[in-house]
Amino acid sequence: MSDERLQELRIPRRKFLKRAAATAFIAPVVVSFGLDGVAEASPGQFCANQRYSNQFTSLESDLTSVIYRTVVALGDRQIEQGPAQQISQQAYECALAAADSECVALCGMLAQLVGLIERLPNGGLKNELLSYVHSAQNYAGCGGSG
Repeated sequence: MSDERLQELRIPRRKFLKRAAATAFIAPVVVSFGLDGVAEASPGQFCANQRYSNQFTSLESDLTSVIYRTVVALGDRQIEQGPAQQISQQAYECALAAADSECVALCGMLAQLVGLIERLPNGGLKNELLSYVHSAQNYAGCGGSG
């Protein structure tokens, strides 16, 4: 993101870079450790309706992909700051719910994430993010996804 654009949005450059780095790199690492701990505690399955033990990793991957892709799109001016922040925050909250094995809550939170993404203009970014979230819904065993 250019210095001019940051000044236009009244966001200090340093603050933006810190938030982008935290979202793109720190959050997935923290979530990864949390998810690994839960996976060790209950090997084999995440939610009762999951069939494969590697689904947990796929769920994590889909949610971190939403965060990463949103941050990249923000830098490329494909998405505004407000929606980018809402989508990234909701994806992060979903990952935390997954780490706590809150399967019922996770499905509702993923549905809210779909709602946030559906507000975006039609196009490649919207379709890509929806694809990740629908995949996460499938891995979490949420009905009506996809």
